[in-house]
Amino acid sequence: MTSATFTRQNTLFAQGFTTRSSFDQAQESLRTAQASLDAAKAEVGTAKDNLTYTELRASAAGVITARHLEVGQVAQAAQSAFTLAQDGARDAVFDVYESIFFEQPESTTIMLALVSDPAVTAQGRAREVSPTVDPKKATVRVKIAIDNPPATMTLGSAVTGTVRWNRPSRIVLPWSALTAAGAAPAVWIVDPASKTVSLKVSLR
Repeated sequence: MTSATFTRQNTLFAQGFTTRSSFDQAQESLRTAQASLDAAKAEVGTAKDNLTYTELRASAAGVITARHLEVGQVAQAAQSAFTLAQDGARDAVFDVYESIFFEQPESTTIMLALVSDPAVTAQGRAREVSPTVDPKKATVRVKIAIDNPPATMTLGSAVTGTVRWNRPSRIVLPWSALTAAGAAPAVWIVDPASKTVSLKVSLR
C-alpha cells in the first residue's frame, strides 16, 4: 500500500499534478515502512535461531552417558545438556596400582569380560598409560583398546580385565606403606601371634 502510494505520488510529481510536500510525505512513509519490514525480518531470523536451540542434534552416532538437565529446568545459553560417547573404536579404562608396572607381563594381550555376563569376552591391548599417579589412591589410569568388541559389549558397559604377570621374587609394597628410619627406608611389620608391630629397616 505504501509502495503504491509513493509510486503514484512520484508519477504525479513528475507531471506537476501534486505538491512537493505530498511527494516528500509519501517518500518518508515508504522509507519508514521499509525500515519496519527490515526490522521484522531480523526478528524472524532471531526467532528461527532461538527455535533451533530447542533441538539437540548429535554430531555423530553414539550413546548418551550422562544427562546434565532435569525435566522442567530452565537451561541457560550454551549449557551442557548431555554427554555423548561417540560410537567407534572403544577403550576399557582401568585404575591399577602403580606396583603392577614393576614387572613385565607374560603377554601384552588383556582378556576382557562383561561384569553382567562373563561369557561375553574380548581381547585388548594397552593403548595409553597415564604418566601420573593418583596421589589419593596410588593408582595409574590405563586405557585398553578393545579388538573387535562384540555387539553386546556396548558403550558404558562394566568390564573386567585379566592379564598374567611373571611372579616376582620379592614383595612389592605401595609407596604409602613405606616410612623412614633416619636416612634408611623402613616398613612396619605386624606379628600376628603377638599382635604387635615392629619397624623393619632396609639394609640397602
